[in-house]
Amino acid sequence: MEVFGNSDEVKICFVAAGTIAIKKDMNSIQYMQGEIFVLTPYDQLPLIKFTGVLIELSMNVLIFNRFAFYNIEHEKSVYSERHDFLKRHFLEVISQIKKQQWFDADVSVIKLINYVRMYNYYNPDDIKVLSPVIKQVLDYINVNYQQGLTLNDLAQQFYVNPSYLSRLFSKEMNITMGNYIKKFKIYKIALEMLITQTTEGFYEKYGYKNYSTYNKNFKSVFGVPPEQFLQDRKKLKVNDNRYKNFTELKNFCDGIETA
Repeated sequence: MEVFGNSDEVKICFVAAGTIAIKKDMNSIQYMQGEIFVLTPYDQLPLIKFTGVLIELSMNVLIFNRFAFYNIEHEKSVYSERHDFLKRHFLEVISQIKKQQWFDADVSVIKLINYVRMYNYYNPDDIKVLSPVIKQVLDYINVNYQQGLTLNDLAQQFYVNPSYLSRLFSKEMNITMGNYIKKFKIYKIALEMLITQTTEGFYEKYGYKNYSTYNKNFKSVFGVPPEQFLQDRKKLKVNDNRYKNFTELKNFCDGIETA
């Protein structure tokens, strides 16, 4: 599962079954079945625990910005009402996609984009709080994360002083550059590991000079070495009916129209 927001995507996530726990701004947040949340560009949301089924709708920021109408008057409502409103329209989009009603789905996505913006789940203007050089660095990391990136490499790439870049990155991203790169790499590796069902060859592919450093970084993020991480997930798939046949997801999708 992707747990870092891509620099070019806004993602709306709906917990169809089970629970998901993430860490945001040093706090643990748990989302239960039926809850919805939004990942904005550059979000850093380390996954703590995930047991269930997550439905994700991703929108490229260029598309989002194109259809995000400005000067929209905010509807007066409490947060819980806005949350339910967003969820209802998200389910409408998913239902139309499921039925292959593509035109209706396109129209509903445009509505959804504007509800996301209207209720301040994501505002395209917010990203301007980041310095241009930090945006460039993030974009570069998000594309070249398989390389052995270092602070000095990035400072040289963007013609800035390493100490200045380090301080600015930590201040604006609330995480050191080294930790950001480490976590980004490890989560990308974990995702690919779950897809390929193997632990072989990743440390070379992702720019680590030796297995020891890779293993240490993986354990610092997930608490276990790569082999145990994959083994634990395989056991979870065997022991949990949700992962055998996704019956809960099927029942959820079948009942979307009445949600």
